[in-house]
Amino acid sequence: MASEPPPAPPSGAAGGSGGAAASLLRMPASAWDPLHPANLANRNPSLECRKRIRRDLKAMRASPLPLIFPVMDEDLATVVHALIVGPFDTPYEGGFFWY
Repeated sequence: MASEPPPAPPSGAAGGSGGAAASLLRMPASAWDPLHPANLANRNPSLECRKRIRRDLKAMRASPLPLIFPVMDEDLATVVHALIVGPFDTPYEGGFFWY
């Protein structure tokens, strides 16, 4: 039984006119950037949220993932950065990647 071809993507979707990247570029930064100042206003994490972050970081320190180093943001309690070292025998070997 032959299957039907998938429907054409709607306008503005990937593969359509403009694509998803163009759509993202038309959005204000506050719509997609969690660290945009507009998204940080009145940001007050709950006690449960802060406890969960501390518990997760403690677990990561106790059983670290190879080549991944989590670091708390100095100013924002709910932001955790990661330094990832490029694995051996890959094109990323020797690289440092900060997220």
